[in-house]
Amino acid sequence: MEDIIQLLPDHISNQIAAGEVIQRPASAVKELVENSIDAGAKNIKILIKDSGRTLLQVIDDGKGMSTTDARLAFEKHATSKIKTVEDIFKIHSKGFRGEALASIAAVAQVELKTRRPVDDIGTRIVIEGSKVILQEPVSMPVGTQFLMKNIFFNIPARRNFLKKDSEELRQIMIEFDRLALAHTEIAFQVFHNDVEICNLPVASLKQRIVSIFGNQYNQKLVPIEEACDFLKVEGFVSKPDAANSKTKGKQYLFVNKRFIKSNYIQHAIYSAYRDLIQEKEYPFYVLFVEIEPHLIDVNVSPTKQEIKFEDERIIYEFINAGIRRSLMQFNIAPSIDFSIDPELSNFDAMVRPIDRNQIKTENFSSIQKQRPFLASPKMDQTNNSNWEAFFTASTEEMASTFSLDAQPKLFIEAPHKIEVTGKPYQLLSKYILVPTSNSLLVVDQRRAHERVLFDDLLQKSLKASIPSQQLLFPIVIELSMQDVFVISEIQDDLAHLGFDLVQMGTNSFAIQGVPSDLSLGNEKEMILELIEQFKNSFKAKSSKKEKLLISICKILSVKRKQELNDQEMEYLIEKLFESENHFKTPSLKNIYFELSYSDMDKHFF
Repeated sequence: MEDIIQLLPDHISNQIAAGEVIQRPASAVKELVENSIDAGAKNIKILIKDSGRTLLQVIDDGKGMSTTDARLAFEKHATSKIKTVEDIFKIHSKGFRGEALASIAAVAQVELKTRRPVDDIGTRIVIEGSKVILQEPVSMPVGTQFLMKNIFFNIPARRNFLKKDSEELRQIMIEFDRLALAHTEIAFQVFHNDVEICNLPVASLKQRIVSIFGNQYNQKLVPIEEACDFLKVEGFVSKPDAANSKTKGKQYLFVNKRFIKSNYIQHAIYSAYRDLIQEKEYPFYVLFVEIEPHLIDVNVSPTKQEIKFEDERIIYEFINAGIRRSLMQFNIAPSIDFSIDPELSNFDAMVRPIDRNQIKTENFSSIQKQRPFLASPKMDQTNNSNWEAFFTASTEEMASTFSLDAQPKLFIEAPHKIEVTGKPYQLLSKYILVPTSNSLLVVDQRRAHERVLFDDLLQKSLKASIPSQQLLFPIVIELSMQDVFVISEIQDDLAHLGFDLVQMGTNSFAIQGVPSDLSLGNEKEMILELIEQFKNSFKAKSSKKEKLLISICKILSVKRKQELNDQEMEYLIEKLFESENHFKTPSLKNIYFELSYSDMDKHFF
């Protein structure tokens, strides 16, 4: 038989590698900007067209490359960052694997122009699908200009998987924000379709945070700075009352200025806020951990966003205690114990300086209410007569007329009709016990209210645009560029639902009107919460209007730990069981469970 194993050609192996390294235009932005940072650039300009689908260009004033290095940089595993195996365990640069440029060149049409300060003339290289088309001298300033055109031009299936431009641009800005936060000593500019969308001068960390996320963060930040002989933690965390995001979209953790994701360290941060924020609320933070490079392993994945610590426990305790200490010192938290675990305090690292030469050979582990109940239809404690105005529509025609942007399968035939036989009773201020003809129901009050609100808002939005009540004084909100893209994408749908927003500048919008059924007073918080819910909470198959309706209902629904009077409970249960879909929320979570009387009897035989 003939031999069947063969070496893959370079262009095929590069395309395979590109699938891990370059997943979308945002991946290319990350790799190219990191190369510019490693080159010592002080000014970086990013030019984007059609959200990177058509063109992506990164221009820097770094140290540039020689003619030979410029050509060799596109070879797989060609890198200037490491030379020996030992170098992997003392990484200081962003890149080191030597895969990025080879991967980009395998899936796009690229042009590189570069020049060193010692050279009078630069080098220009043109590559398509890993094949060098041209290399020639070029006149240019010192630095590097990398241009990528038509990403995935030779892999149509991958190109078809790209999302719409607004989503791809948002992903680019997510990567950009991480890099811009980590390197406040560098000035950045970003242009999209020849329009400047971001201009960040050299600044302090707090100034950079405010520039990216808006002035509303200026008064929300608490500084943190803790250090011992081998570990330093600094940055900012938000005040507990600013931790109102229901998603984890604005948490930034850096180790040696490299953005990472670590559930373990994230838990240390959340644990520091215990009893200061509500369940499922997440604080904003931008934290930097500086540690000896040989005590971590960054060579875990091609994206380099995962990291392994030689001993995570001491990092956990150090960060947790540091945040608690800062919250107490700024009188934001009650007097709390911010000391490190006594067991850790006995480690040599905590009680005496560490010999820098010795640490390299030691094992790190040895160192180691406002009520209103419905929050929406102008309902408060003194105006209960308006309840019924909000729940007038029947849901009988909903299943046949439900058509937003797609046909979500939210409607499932109920197992049986519920017949309530007694008065409801609230349990633990979050559940409602409901006796029926053959069982006892345990109802989640918040989820029940979500279903009731959704059914009503859905009917109103299907029949016509929901009327908007104009605000006497428009409310201006400043957003990050990520959030601007989200608002631009959903603005028409928001208008259909009664939200009147007008863009005032690159990063600011004016709220001029809200749905007429909503209570006034929390318009800004609602818009910000809608953005967060829309970005992170739902599957892509959901339509935009469906996402927005679900988000609105989550925000407006009665909260857990909120006490309800008998009239409120009875009305909520009545409206819930008028719905054909009373057993599932709009996002398909269970609203209640049943304890049958027959099952109860079995426990007493």
